Amino acid sequence: MAPYEVIEPKAPQTFHEKMQALDHVFDGPFPELRSGPLIEAILWRHKYMIEHPADRALILTTETGTQVKSATTIYSENGKVYASSNAMGEHRLFKGFVPADLDNPKKVEVIRALILRERDAYLPGGQDTRADLAILADATGENEDLAGGPPVLGKLLVLAEETGDYTVLARQAGSRHLGMQAAMIQTYMQPQSEVLDWTYRAMHDTARVGLIPVALTHVTFQGADGKPDGYQALIFDWDNKHYLYNPDRGTQALPLPVNPVTNLPYLVARNGGMLECAYFCTTYLAAHPGEKVLLLPGTPTAVAFTEKGTIGIFGLALGPFHTKPLGEAGVARVLASPGSLVRLRDKLAAGVQQPIPSEMLGDTTDLQMRRVFLAFQAAGIPSHLITGEGAEPKLTFTWAGGSFVYGADQIVRPASGG
Repeated sequence: MAPYEVIEPKAPQTFHEKMQALDHVFDGPFPELRSGPLIEAILWRHKYMIEHPADRALILTTETGTQVKSATTIYSENGKVYASSNAMGEHRLFKGFVPADLDNPKKVEVIRALILRERDAYLPGGQDTRADLAILADATGENEDLAGGPPVLGKLLVLAEETGDYTVLARQAGSRHLGMQAAMIQTYMQPQSEVLDWTYRAMHDTARVGLIPVALTHVTFQGADGKPDGYQALIFDWDNKHYLYNPDRGTQALPLPVNPVTNLPYLVARNGGMLECAYFCTTYLAAHPGEKVLLLPGTPTAVAFTEKGTIGIFGLALGPFHTKPLGEAGVARVLASPGSLVRLRDKLAAGVQQPIPSEMLGDTTDLQMRRVFLAFQAAGIPSHLITGEGAEPKLTFTWAGGSFVYGADQIVRPASGG
């Protein structure tokens, strides 16, 4: 990855002392977050990949609607494939699978189905029978006999994750085990403000998770009853989705809007026309090396692109406009005299009904810059990012022979001397 600078937060000593007292939660393999299995998996995966850079690891989630119920890291080690989660343990072998299967979508879906089946077996109404579990035992196990089930704590964690009721952990300890009850309550039932505070600091720390688009903010939206609703949430992007986490509400998954031409998510950045066009041109030409793109002068920022004998215009709306088939000669003639395309762009811009979205729920300037930077890096666009508390976020990038700055006001300007 190209350079980025993270400015360490400036905080009073008393706050640092408080953080050190709370930070014990992250000393183990899992932070044991209430309703936060995806964050647990992200932290665990990053640590594993630092220690095993030659191996593979990906995170599989299970969801009900938009609610994330579980997250399991599937990883390779010594030629085998294992699963890791707070409920399943860190070293669950998946028999019959090899590391190359993690690059095979069909094989990955088989593993996902096995995880779902196992979790379902331990829920009320699930078929917790030896006959059903014997099927799983053929594909999983090593450290424990699946026909006997996972440890009791694992079963309880599955139930707590599915229902969102973490008091079940303390209740199952029973009145005779008050020490265990207290430990469960202390671990899982800390106030949401504290949980969000130290979880944000962990997710914003590149040493712990790498560079992730993340923010801690209050989100407001229309509730199911039509009335305004809102809550404090940790916002982050992961694997082309946008997540909202609150320990008392769980983790919600929102899809990032996808460009129908490239099948890649839009950048979704304020005043991001130039950014979207640079990203579109780079990724489109990489996938279609025989086609051409042309940046149209003036505003709003848009590009013309060729596609199988037609010309499209991108940068204005969710769905790009295409001309009728022009043939190779017709396309070359239009591109050689782009005035008609500029006039078409202006006409289309006046009637746009669904512009490319400029923000996701809870987005901040820092989060959006991180999102754009990561996309640019993946596309091979030279860029440099300054981010972090105590610093004005700034993204610089080079494209189409020019250098540009996307500053704290989220306006793209030519770089000094660029």
